[in-house]
Amino acid sequence: MCKKLITAVFTVFLFLISITAVSALDEVGSITVNLEEGKKGTSVKNVELELIKVGDVVNGQYLFIDDLQDIEIDLNTLETAEDMKNAAYTISKITVSKNIVGTRKTTNDYGTVKFDQLEKGVYLLQATDINRYENIMPTLISVPVFNNESKNGMNYDISIIPKHSPIAAAKTNDTANLKIFVVLVGVSAVIIAIIRREAI
Repeated sequence: MCKKLITAVFTVFLFLISITAVSALDEVGSITVNLEEGKKGTSVKNVELELIKVGDVVNGQYLFIDDLQDIEIDLNTLETAEDMKNAAYTISKITVSKNIVGTRKTTNDYGTVKFDQLEKGVYLLQATDINRYENIMPTLISVPVFNNESKNGMNYDISIIPKHSPIAAAKTNDTANLKIFVVLVGVSAVIIAIIRREAI
């Protein structure tokens, strides 16, 4: 009787372990993006963002996906915010040049959008259409991230507020200055022509 009881308990124990292992393998994450309010006149709604998986987790290490294997960046040695920013910019340019497309979604009226059912790995978040918002800096995000307060010390559901900066007004000023320059050149040409005619 005792032997049968021990066997039954052991069987249940193995069953529970198998369920835990399967659920860990199948665990997926999400990234929720929340845009901050920008300068007066900007809007956080209808901003199109793109999420591209750029790295996989292989034997505990981050490795670029096949299409990005030629990038000379080690995802495992990015320690500072500056490292992350520079790497994100570089990877963003390369994904554009190689026409690598991810999942694109648009923010709601409150500037929020959620990407879910994400496998473990490293993701690049970038804007594809800022609409009436501001410039959004490309961002690298890992899924999951370490968190002492989360289950198993890992957080699979991540919320971020991407950094942003106002759109420079230089282009508008340059265009205005160019128009003024063209007008002045035209006026000068007319004056010179009149002077030459009178001189003749």
